[in-house]
Amino acid sequence: MLISRFLKVLIFGMLTFIVIKPNQVQAQDPHFSQFYANPLYLNPALAGTHGCPRLNFNYRNQWPALSGTFVTYSASYDQYFDNLSGGIGVIATLDQAGKGTINHLTFSFIYAYHLKLGRKWRLIFGAQATWNQKFLDWDKLSFGDQIDPRRGFIYNTGDQPRGGTRGFFDVSAGFVVYNEYFYAGFTAKHLNMPNESMIIGTSKQPIKMTAHMGAEIKFGKGS
Repeated sequence: MLISRFLKVLIFGMLTFIVIKPNQVQAQDPHFSQFYANPLYLNPALAGTHGCPRLNFNYRNQWPALSGTFVTYSASYDQYFDNLSGGIGVIATLDQAGKGTINHLTFSFIYAYHLKLGRKWRLIFGAQATWNQKFLDWDKLSFGDQIDPRRGFIYNTGDQPRGGTRGFFDVSAGFVVYNEYFYAGFTAKHLNMPNESMIIGTSKQPIKMTAHMGAEIKFGKGS
């Protein structure tokens, strides 16, 4: 009875978040159209939920008809371990913007603790530690002082090269509750709000919050 009441409150809270929060959501993370094909990227709590070792590869070319768009690669592996009572996962992602003008490489380690809630429900808590490496290729940038009104880009810029490579660490966490036919989850990424500025000053990475849920609905016998 207590578990059932807890799950009702949890689901109601997630639905409220989905309705109210989107107008305040802000983040600059890459995204995948088929998010269900990249479970560890969606929520670290999904590590070890497949029932067997799982290896995923993902590729996304956003707006391929345009030049200098966003190209993202991702590879992940996760597995459940009985002696750890949870799942272990690793995921690496490379995001390239503007034909490689800005490259963002991440490598994450994930642990997800699996907890039984009675006979039918499971609750999973996931924690993720990520190392970020960003690179800005100054030679691929264009500036106004390089432009000749008639002949285009012919001059050297007076701006001093800045940027280069920057590394930083960030932390994420999430949870998933599920049974045989239903699941719901929530994740918060960049909890420490690291400084990702490549040039001057401070640019803290905002916290990215994601709520997700799904259900399996049977239509008739044998479905």
